Amino acid sequence: MGKYGILLFHCLLCIFILTMRFSCNAISSDEDRKASVYIVYMGAIQDNLYSSPTSHHISMLQSVLEGSTSVENSLVRSYKRSFNGFAAKLTEKERMNLASRKDIVSIFPNKILHTQTTRSWDFMGLHETTSRIPTVESDTIVGVIDTGIWPESESFSDEGFGPPPKKWKGACQGGKNFTCNNKIIGARYYPSVTEDESARDSEGHGSHTASTAAGNNVKNVSFYGLKEGTARGGVPSARIAAYKVCSPTGCYSEAMLAAFDDAIADGVDIITISMSSPMLETLELDPISIGAFHAMKKGILTTNSAGNSGPFLQTLTSVAPWLMTVAASTTDQQIIDKIVLGNGTTIIGSAVNTFRLNGTNFPLVHGKDASRNCSNLMAGLCNNGCLDNNLVKGKIVLCDSIKGIGEAYKAGALGCIVYNDALNGASSVVPFPASTLTHGDYTSILSYISSTKDPRAMILKSEVTRDSSAPTVASFSSRGPNVIIPDILKPDISAPGVNILAAYSLETPPSTFFNDKRRVKYTVESGTSMSCPHVAGAAVYVKTFHPDWSSSAIKSSLMTTASVMHNTRNPSGEFGYGSGHVNPVQAINPGLVYEALEDDYIKFLCNIGFDENKVRLISGDNSSCTNGSEKGSPKDLNYPSMIARVPVNKPFKIKFQRRVKNVGEANSIYKAKISSTSLIGIKVVPEILSFKSLNEEKSFSVIVEGGASSASLPMTTPYPNPITPAKTRIGWIGIGVMGAAMASRLLSAGYSLTVYARNPSKSLYLKSQGAQLSDSPVELARSTDVVFTMLGHPSDVRSIVLENNGVLSGLNPNCVTVDMTSSHPVLAREIFAAAREKNCWSVDAPVSGGDIGAREGRLAILAGGERGVVEWLSPLFDIMGKVTYVGTAGSGQSCKIGNQIVVGANLIGLSEGLVFAERAGLDTRQFMEAVRGGAAGSMVMELFGERVIERDFRPGGFAEYMVKDLGMGVDVVEEDDHERVVALPGAALCKQLFSGMVANGDGKLGTQGLITVIERINGK
Repeated sequence: MGKYGILLFHCLLCIFILTMRFSCNAISSDEDRKASVYIVYMGAIQDNLYSSPTSHHISMLQSVLEGSTSVENSLVRSYKRSFNGFAAKLTEKERMNLASRKDIVSIFPNKILHTQTTRSWDFMGLHETTSRIPTVESDTIVGVIDTGIWPESESFSDEGFGPPPKKWKGACQGGKNFTCNNKIIGARYYPSVTEDESARDSEGHGSHTASTAAGNNVKNVSFYGLKEGTARGGVPSARIAAYKVCSPTGCYSEAMLAAFDDAIADGVDIITISMSSPMLETLELDPISIGAFHAMKKGILTTNSAGNSGPFLQTLTSVAPWLMTVAASTTDQQIIDKIVLGNGTTIIGSAVNTFRLNGTNFPLVHGKDASRNCSNLMAGLCNNGCLDNNLVKGKIVLCDSIKGIGEAYKAGALGCIVYNDALNGASSVVPFPASTLTHGDYTSILSYISSTKDPRAMILKSEVTRDSSAPTVASFSSRGPNVIIPDILKPDISAPGVNILAAYSLETPPSTFFNDKRRVKYTVESGTSMSCPHVAGAAVYVKTFHPDWSSSAIKSSLMTTASVMHNTRNPSGEFGYGSGHVNPVQAINPGLVYEALEDDYIKFLCNIGFDENKVRLISGDNSSCTNGSEKGSPKDLNYPSMIARVPVNKPFKIKFQRRVKNVGEANSIYKAKISSTSLIGIKVVPEILSFKSLNEEKSFSVIVEGGASSASLPMTTPYPNPITPAKTRIGWIGIGVMGAAMASRLLSAGYSLTVYARNPSKSLYLKSQGAQLSDSPVELARSTDVVFTMLGHPSDVRSIVLENNGVLSGLNPNCVTVDMTSSHPVLAREIFAAAREKNCWSVDAPVSGGDIGAREGRLAILAGGERGVVEWLSPLFDIMGKVTYVGTAGSGQSCKIGNQIVVGANLIGLSEGLVFAERAGLDTRQFMEAVRGGAAGSMVMELFGERVIERDFRPGGFAEYMVKDLGMGVDVVEEDDHERVVALPGAALCKQLFSGMVANGDGKLGTQGLITVIERINGK
């Protein structure tokens, strides 16, 4: 984990819309002047500073707009009800001119945020019969910032409701074909993003989240017979105000801030927002953080989904301490389906399959055997256009990617079975008979197909079964630690987010497949989008008992009373579930609360480095920051959880300061109870807190000490021992031109090396250098700690790593397989998931630099996977070159594809430049010397220029491999909620030229041999 481990302990104890679109009323002059929408955040509204915020915004724009651009064409909207700012179309120069002003906190681009896609309340202990205060509940208002709402749903009927609460200051501005009632008391939409001029929900997401938080009790609800029962929200008597900030093309931050601006001023009690930024942002650049801060100033708690980028660490983007960040966990009900093979074997899958095949066995075919125009890899994935309709009709198709469901459906297959590792109890809704399997079960079906001439199967309709292991954190749920503010533990809490039945929109199908013709009133969905409104409902429930509590007191009560979750079932520990699983009933009587008010958060902003001017703009007053030695630490924010980074292998001592308020009973005494390993000392001073009255506050300190021997105990990443030549055993598979050179460097560095080669004669040189030989990949894996593969094609990788007697069959727990082949991102993710099933690790780390880089240890290594594993492997990577961590599993391969696109284009330029120079009568070597120091110079020229001139086409990388690599880019279908082919016309031409080399019999030449194709085109 690099320099720091992580120490955790507790004391006293949600748009996944993809593509950017431009407003329909955008005018050509914006494009001509290259203007983009930016959000200008100016902090709190300061009374008496100027008469009208909007007029001030107009004046500011007039001072920076260039040319003939009018303010009317630039200003998108003003934020003026709850905080100060505006959104406008600006050029880069105009943005920079505005940014220089001292009355601006931050300026950032208008971004697309992602939605993070009922029995659950009973599972949390909040039953229909649980004690409530209906009159107070009916006076609470839940603000839902989402995709809108479906007003005709029974979950939003106003039968039995009186008029809106007197405190309500909002309006029903639902637009076309929309009517509010006494349940949905307010609705707004934001015209710059919505296409239908209505707050009506066309996506289903907003209706689902709203009904989960505050939907009515609706009896006899099911999804085609599944999960039948009463659908209800956590606070069914509460009112709802819906703010639509999304359309099918995206959820935009400028509209989201407008929704916060309105919701705060309208008088909502809680805001729930089940979406998050696709990337980490600092607090002043994150629209949700900004909006929630101003909500906090008015006593409004904002619940926010953690995100759906798990199971990787450091994937969470909801980081602000005034937000309640919610992870997703399972309930005691799971949806399964069964696949019965022709040999009688039954395999359990996870998909919401509402279809019956009448108990009939149908032919079973793998995608690679049902295609006439794609490679085995692409056909196995069932990529776009690969499946042959005639070969899949009347059959069940196996696809190596979940995207295959849609392709099999379009191609006319009867059903589909796919591999998908990411659901962890979640069952995705499918448009026809289908099932999703873990890697092990999926591989067993592939083996069955290979074992018989007539493979057959049937897929049974899904059923609901009990999950005794619940709650566990869903694998898709984003994890901490908090990268932006390491002193704040995130997520805060976990709540049900898997297979949640709730209201839906009749304008969209229940699955993500656009050609699914079904329409339903209620559906099953999974995601942190579903867990977030559960906590919003729980917060409202607590507020009905304690209407005068601050937002932080409510948050504290939910966190300190959460049910304990254990890292034995949740390897990410607190980084996965925060303080535990929400328990609404316990939260109404927490005894003590940790309260953080506006002044505490202002001090916190100072302590994380905000300057005094920005702090005053945000607060709207004359707040000041303490300088020098008096400056505090962010870890001393009065937060209900505590976290600290500690140095590895050194003694440490950490002190936390906290204060608590007595909200239990007068004359109460509390004694700290500590659960800790004996290797870490935790002391609370004073250990006993005595309170004479309600709302009395007491302070205490928590002191944590550990010796060097104990510092590694809290490490969250269970990798093997530190890498050293004396202890780390290396396995190597793939000893071609580059692989042999890379393996040789590890031997020279003193590491013990075991080699497997399908052609044993290739390993003789390494054997002479001291390497041991192995008879199979599985035997090699059993005797090593780290296994490297450096093979030719993705099919080779699949065979060597995943199949029976492959690397993963023998790899020991906590050991690592590293694939340095240029392979496919989907395969890399499959290997990662299969490795984690075996408590092993996987890294995809393709390289660039050719045979020279391999021999000299100057390769660029592009690593994807768990960051901590990549860091742990750095002593080995450093021997081979320079490693760059580029993201989660598959990211290394995606980076390599992009690298090859750039390299291929450079090789075309080099080849054509040399051919032109020669035809022009220039000396080619002088030509290259003349241009290499200018813009034409490149690493490609340095590596290959001299070789091309010398006609040295010995391979550093085969031309046929370049065709393979470019094909993975040109033909890729992105794994996202909507399929899209990336248009790469230059790469397509490049692939065509290299294919010409292969067609000419030159596929085994080096890529620098591309010049021969250019020469042939020119008649040479």
